[in-house]
Amino acid sequence: MINVTGLTIYPIKSTFGVDLEWTSIEKRGLQYDRRMSLFSTEHKQITGRDFPALLDVTCRIDTDCIVISAPNQVDLVIDDSAWTGDKVNVTVFDDPAVGVVANSIVCKWFKTYLNTECRLLLIDDRGQRVLPTSVGGQPGDIVSFADECPILLVSAESLDDLNGRLEHSIPMSRFRPNIVVKSGEAFSEDQWKTIVIGDTEFEVMQQCQRCVFTTIDLETKEKHPQQEPLRTLSTYRRHVDGGVAFGVHLVCRAPGTIRVGDPVIVTSRLTI
Repeated sequence: MINVTGLTIYPIKSTFGVDLEWTSIEKRGLQYDRRMSLFSTEHKQITGRDFPALLDVTCRIDTDCIVISAPNQVDLVIDDSAWTGDKVNVTVFDDPAVGVVANSIVCKWFKTYLNTECRLLLIDDRGQRVLPTSVGGQPGDIVSFADECPILLVSAESLDDLNGRLEHSIPMSRFRPNIVVKSGEAFSEDQWKTIVIGDTEFEVMQQCQRCVFTTIDLETKEKHPQQEPLRTLSTYRRHVDGGVAFGVHLVCRAPGTIRVGDPVIVTSRLTI
């Protein structure tokens, strides 16, 4: 039996995760997940790779707003009135996207916190980002400000396998998955092609190619001096396109609702 053991969203890309008991799954991924992201005035995405302080930003979802908190900052409330309606073209890992710009109050809050010029953008029905065909996107597939695909899934056993090889164990939060499952076997998710959770159908698009973000300690905000866990993963988890693989990317093929505890039904597997 395979079960969902964790659900997490990141309403603003690179900020602290919000753990959930249940969530709606939309074409762009989990509801609210990575719908907002910070960008420089040169339209370059701002992430925790270069601004680890973002990891201390927390989001609380209320009925009609999201409350943003950060050290030494007054809480910021983001609701529908926070968006100007102005749209701007940006790129996310070379993929074109269109985001809606937040008002000056919101942008100033983040500028003050990060001490850098920036703007918060929203991706919704007014702004769009098409899922690239290079990762298996089909006509009509869309994605949020996530790196490549809408959803990231990792099995708990895959992390257990990695931690058994590391000198010091690391938490699952280093890998920032949306869905964590207990599958019974490390890296079994690599062989899945289509799965069903609750009333939601997913297609597994590819293995996730991991970056330097995984080397940042969430407590100290420092990068590991020996580039762990990437260094250890490179000894046995090489990605076909270079780097290392850990977890898999999903696309929603039939929207619905999923909950912690739901069984995961593997409806088809890759043929080797």
